[in-house]
Amino acid sequence: MYYNDVCGAFVCFDLTEEDSFNAVNFWLQDLATNAPKNIVKILVGLKLDLVQELPGFPDRRPSDVVVKRGVTSE
Repeated sequence: MYYNDVCGAFVCFDLTEEDSFNAVNFWLQDLATNAPKNIVKILVGLKLDLVQELPGFPDRRPSDVVVKRGVTSE
C-alpha cells in the first residue's frame, strides 16, 4: 500500500460479517508499519441499517432486509 503524506485513515468493516471485523487487525498493523507514525485512525462499522433493531434506538427506521449482526457491540 501507498501511504505517502496521509494524515488519517478510515478502517472500515461490515457489521454483518465477522471476518470483515477480524481483518481490522491486518489493516491497523499495515498502517502502523507503512504509514506516518502520527496518522489518525478512525474505526467505522458499516451496514448498521441491515442489522436487527437495537435497544435504545426507537426512532431508527427498520430496513427492508434484516441481517443477523455478525459483530457484537462489545
